[in-house]
Amino acid sequence: MNLRKMLFWKQPAAAADEPSTTVTNVPKDTASNVVALPPCTPLDAPAGLDAQLTDGLSLPATAPQVRGLLDAPELKAFFAENYLGLGRHSGSNYRTQDALELGKRGVVSKFQNVLAELVERRQARSDRLQDKLLETEGFCDITSGRLRQALANLEREIGALRAQIDSASEGKGWVLEALNRYQIGFGKGLREAIEFELLLG
Repeated sequence: MNLRKMLFWKQPAAAADEPSTTVTNVPKDTASNVVALPPCTPLDAPAGLDAQLTDGLSLPATAPQVRGLLDAPELKAFFAENYLGLGRHSGSNYRTQDALELGKRGVVSKFQNVLAELVERRQARSDRLQDKLLETEGFCDITSGRLRQALANLEREIGALRAQIDSASEGKGWVLEALNRYQIGFGKGLREAIEFELLLG
């Protein structure tokens, strides 16, 4: 067959309907290899994932969790202290039962002072709410009801804090965790100090 006839040979109709595999007008820069993806839809997000993990999708916000009394910054700061290290230091330096008891009483009194501060703050807020209740009494039943509810919540919290103050004086309640850490540290410091002296002796 002649080469000239092959170059001008007409393609069959079925072959003309197929998409062409030749690429025309391809840019010569490096971005020509980038594939554009369609934008995300809510159906693309796997169920149960955090909003932070799913890029570009807005998921409904969850309700904030209720904060309890133990979430107060003052109590968090109290429990974040290194009572194990404090007890270890006291045990290695003082080494007596009296020192252990005095150290534990120091932890209890510090805890009671934190709770007393929280009680005073809540009492001041209760006084302000009581004043507002007197101002709004008779004008709006809904506002008065909400103020009474807030006062009842504050009184309940004050009662719980005062109960913890009383329990702490007996070494019970919330303070027990800090006391246990202090006592473990004291025992460890005492043992280490005695072992060190035995090694030297």
